[in-house]
Formats: sequence, structure tokens, C-alpha cells
Amino acid sequence: MKNDSEDKTTAPCNPAETQEIIAEIQKNAAWFRTMIDQAPVGISIARDGITLYANQACLRMFGCEDLQEIIGTSQLTRVAPDYRWQINLQINKRRRGEPVPNQYEIMALKKDGSTFPLLIEVSRVHLKDVPLSVAFFTDFTERKRIEAALSSSEKRHRTLVETADDFITEINPRGVILYASPGFYSVTGYRPADILGRTPFDLMDPPYAMRAKRFFEEKARNREKILGYQEAIVCKDGSSLTLETNASPFFDSDGKLLGYCAASRDITHLKKTEDALRESERRYRNLVETIDEYIAEADATGKCTYASPKVYDFIGYRPDEVIGKRPFDFMEPAEAERVEKIFGNKASKGEPFDSLEHRMIHKNGAHVVMEVTGTPFFGEDGKPLGYRTISRDISRRKEAAEALARAEAKYRDIFENAVEGIYRSVPAGRYTDANPAFARIFGYDSPEELKTAVNDIGRQLYADPDVRRKCVRIVEERGHGSFEIEIRRKDGSTGWVFNNVRAVRDAQGKTICYEGFVEDITDRKRMEEELRKTRDALEERVRERTEELARVNETLRLDIEKRMRIEEALRQRESELEIRSRKLEDLNTTLRTLLEQRDQDRTLLEERVNANINKLIMPAMEKLKATPINRQAASFIGVLETNLREIVSPFSQQLSAQSASLTQTEIQIANCIMQGMRSKEIAGLMKLSKGTIDFYRNNIRKKLGIRNQKANLQSYLLAHFKM
Repeated sequence: MKNDSEDKTTAPCNPAETQEIIAEIQKNAAWFRTMIDQAPVGISIARDGITLYANQACLRMFGCEDLQEIIGTSQLTRVAPDYRWQINLQINKRRRGEPVPNQYEIMALKKDGSTFPLLIEVSRVHLKDVPLSVAFFTDFTERKRIEAALSSSEKRHRTLVETADDFITEINPRGVILYASPGFYSVTGYRPADILGRTPFDLMDPPYAMRAKRFFEEKARNREKILGYQEAIVCKDGSSLTLETNASPFFDSDGKLLGYCAASRDITHLKKTEDALRESERRYRNLVETIDEYIAEADATGKCTYASPKVYDFIGYRPDEVIGKRPFDFMEPAEAERVEKIFGNKASKGEPFDSLEHRMIHKNGAHVVMEVTGTPFFGEDGKPLGYRTISRDISRRKEAAEALARAEAKYRDIFENAVEGIYRSVPAGRYTDANPAFARIFGYDSPEELKTAVNDIGRQLYADPDVRRKCVRIVEERGHGSFEIEIRRKDGSTGWVFNNVRAVRDAQGKTICYEGFVEDITDRKRMEEELRKTRDALEERVRERTEELARVNETLRLDIEKRMRIEEALRQRESELEIRSRKLEDLNTTLRTLLEQRDQDRTLLEERVNANINKLIMPAMEKLKATPINRQAASFIGVLETNLREIVSPFSQQLSAQSASLTQTEIQIANCIMQGMRSKEIAGLMKLSKGTIDFYRNNIRKKLGIRNQKANLQSYLLAHFKM
């Protein structure tokens, strides 16, 4: 900003020249005023920042009434202080011949000190070679106001569009998206840039897309609004959501459809909620119609306006037979009068009633005991409109209650007259209930006296208070317990009781009380003591008798040990005899086996000797006899032959059985094979060729049944024909 001293530097250097210019302008005032006085914009002429002329519009603009108020004054006096430096800078630049903007905006200052926005357009002119500035002023206060209002409105509507839960889209008549607000991304996951140039139908599954496209084309053809249209689209992440869209068409100046502006809302949750509500309604309707209770609604007079189907099961009437009637119509007159009086009293005050018991008459004439609970409902003006009630058949419950009362009376009688003491106590050490027998055991005249007098069970009724603490600890751990306890009666005497007790706990497991029964076992304890003494005496006598028996037992033990030693010796002798018997049996078995083997060997020997003599020696003897020998040798040969025949005569039959299939030559060859002779050696001995010997060898194998086997012939012969 410039100070006043700076403002003064803008004054003309030559005042006389300035006055001359003013006079020249005034000399031509006629045509000048004709041209500019009626101009709608403010016009002023200045030189070096000093105003030389201003038209009427300029005077009005700055709040002046006389031209003399402006002429000769600095233009800076009509500029708001914050803008003077800007005007002063331009004046100095213009004086130096530097380029200056021809148009600019400032805040102008009126005569009364108020400011207003001013648009200044400056032109350079010359009058008698003197450069002047002609300024055209436009007060655009209204325009600024309108611009500010438009900007504010635009900002407000943009904020509304961009922050609304609904998102805004603009589409052309073909359905192509031209604009989408940022809310589109938060709902669908698509950024506006992803969908511009596409259609909403591209974001739908094909069946829905075709139906939606036909619907849109029909609306566009008829130039109609789209209200409450619901469609399912597929989001960018693949999930599906339901949108509700309202769209309005917009047209050009000729009435041609340019497109639709649509506002869409995600109603997926709403749809789910509606579905859930429908399901809930169906479920509760099913519940109302299937529960054991009978649901009804009545107006303020008690006349039924709704009855659930369960009413038929209760009183035998269908809902349509009950609607329009009052419940008192299904009661005996006296019962109807009683119940109607109660209902009228509650209805007049708009109060609910709870568990109102009454009797109704079944269609078959039977009486049904009912229990009804009713809640009033009101209109907008607060007046009661009627009652909604829920009734249940308590006939069986009444019967059960009566049976329970009878049972309670019976058990109360048992409780009061039981010979055992029955009680209930609290952990603090007081009795809350007891029967007369319990009071008598502890020496009190009545249960009431006991409950009043005893406030510390352990200290007052236990001979040792620690015993009760131990009993309580065991019952708390196990939930129950049985104990024999020494007690102290009211008169100070002691006794014994058997206490069977259990802990009663609430849902959280905290002990509420102890319940149990006690039996006076004082007499039993006394008898047990007497029995103990008797038992001790008997045990002493038994000990003495036992010692005597021990001595006798020792003698018997010695006798028994001696006898056991004798029996052990006998058992050992019997064991030795048994072992010897088994050995003899084994020896006999071995002997029998050896004898059998000897018989078999003898038979085999006989066969082999017979065969060898008949087939080996005797043929040789025959050949020997055929040779020329002397008489004496022939005589010896005859004797030898006779003796051999006598020797083998017992074996002839057996030998023939084994070797009848072999010829004499084959037997001789077999004998040589058994002696380990080779075919060549046998051929030399018998004066035969080696091939002949091989021929006989094959025959022998064939007759013995081993021709095609790998058995060694020598081994086979030795195994079967060895002497």
C-alpha cells in the first residue's frame, strides 16, 4: 500500500497546464456531454491520476452530487486503501510509457466511506498532444453478488451431490453414462472414470440387463420419469447389490430429449431387511398359530377382533365363530359377571391384567380353566383401543396344583410326624425349618423355640464346634455327607446323632442352604460302648486261647513236617521208579526196532546170497566143469556145488523174486558195477565189447525202472542188492 506522501507524488507538475486542459474540455462541453452524460457506465478523464472529468453515472457510482467534488482530485481517493498501491503503480508505469493492463478490478471507495467492486477499463487518448486516460467504470456489485451466490449454490449442490448417500448419474438417451458422482465408487467399487462411456446395463447379469434395457428404452421413448425402479448390479469385487433409482428426463430448448439425471440408492440392506421382516412375519405368524397359547385381540368393549386358530383346541370353536363375540359369552353367568367386572375395571383405567384365571365352556359342554394376560393398546390420541391377550389352558395345571397341594399336605404330615429329625439350615448357622422330632432330639419343646433360640449351630448344638466346620467343608466339596456327631442338648446333656445332609445350590453353584435328617443314636452309641467292652473281654480270652492253640499247632506242625518229609521221600522214590519204567519202555522199543531191522537185514542178506551164488558162482562152476580137469578136481567141484546148493536152497525163492527179470549176463555185469568196475574193465573180463556192456547197462537201468532218471547205477545197486 502507498501512504499519502506517495499519493501526492502523482499530482501534475504543471498546474497551469492542467487548468488550460480543463478549460478546453469545458469549451467543448456541449458535444462532450451529449455523447457521454447519458452513458450507462461511469466515464472519467484523467491525467497522471488527476480526474479532469466525470459523467453523471460516475458521480452516482461514487456517491457524489456535483462534478466539482471530483474534478481536480486524485483517483486514489476513490480507491479502497488496500488497492491504492495497485492504481498508483499503474499510473507511474503509464507515465513512464510502460505497458499497463487495460482492464482490472478493484474495490472502490464511495463518498460515504463504503466500498464496492468496480471493473475499470482504461484507454489512452490525446488532446492537443497531451496524453489523457479515459476510464470506463462498471459497478459489478450485483454481478459479484450473483457470482458469489452461484458459487455458493454450486458448492452447496456439489457438496450435496458428492456427500449424499445416493449417487447421481447422468446418461444420454441411449443409456450411456456421461457423469457419475463420487458416491458411485463407495457403493459399487467402480471409479467414475471406469464407467464413463458405459451403460448401467453393462454392470448387470445378462437376464437383468436385457429386462432393464427394455424398460429404459420404453421410458425414454415415452419421455417418462423413472420412479422406484429396482435393479441388481455386479460390483467391481464381484458381489451383488440392489439399487433403487429415480430418474428425470431433461430436454433442450426445442424439447428434444437430451438424457436422464438419475439418483440411485443402495437398498441391498433394505431388501434384506424387508425379506427378513417378511420371514419374521411368517415365522411369528406361524408361531402365533402353532404355539400352545391362544392369541386374541379385542376392542375396548371386549369384543373379539382377532383369534388365533388355537382357540379351536381350547374351547372347540373356530376363529370365525369367536370373532365379534365377547369372551363372557362362553362362560357361566356367574363367572361371566365376575370376569367382566374385573375386565371393566382394568379397561376403564387402561391398565394391563396378568394371569386372570377364569372358566370357559367348551363347545362340547365341558369346563375349561383358562389363564389370560392382556395388554392394552392405544390410538394416536392416547385413548385405549382394546386389548391384546394371550390365554393358556391351565386345566391340567390346576389338577396338578391340586394334586400337589394334596401331596404337600401328605408330606407335611409325614414331615411333622416323622420319628427322624428333618431340618433345613443356612451356612450362617441358623435353622430355617425343622420338624418336631428334630426339636425333641435337641431337647426343645417345638421347632419354633429351636429356630428362635439357636443362632449358632456349631457353638450351641455341637459338643465340639470344630466338628461342624469340618462337616460343612466336606459337604461343600462333595455336595453331601453322612456324619455321626456328638451333640449338646438344651439342658446341657450330651448325646449322639447320625446326620445325613446335602447342599442345596443356586444356578451359579452358590450354596443356599443345607437339608438333611438326623437320627438319635445315643442308645446305639451306649450299646456300642457296652459291646466294645464285651468285645475287649472276649478278645482277651481269645488271645489266651490263641496262645494255647499256638502251642498245639506247633506240635502238630512238627508232626506234619515229619510226615511231609516221608511223603516227599516216597514221591521221589515213585519218581525214580517212573523214570526207570520209562527208560525200560524206551529200551524195549529200541530192541523191537533192532529186531525188526535184523529180520529185514537177514531177509535181504538171504536174497543177495542166493542171487549171487545162483547167478555168479553156479554159472562159473558150470564153466569149470566143462573145462578138462582131472577126476579129483571134478570130485571137489561136485562136492563144492552140492554144498553151495545146500547153503542157498533156503534163499532160492526170495532171490528169484528180486532178480528174476535180469539175465545171468546182466547179473554178472551188475555185480561188476557194484564192485566199481568200469565198462571197459568189465568188457575185458567177460571177453565182450564195450558197446555190448553199455547195451546191458541200459537194459539193467530199464528193468530196474531208472532209465530216464539221473540216479547213479552203482549207488542204486548197492542200496538195493548189497550183501
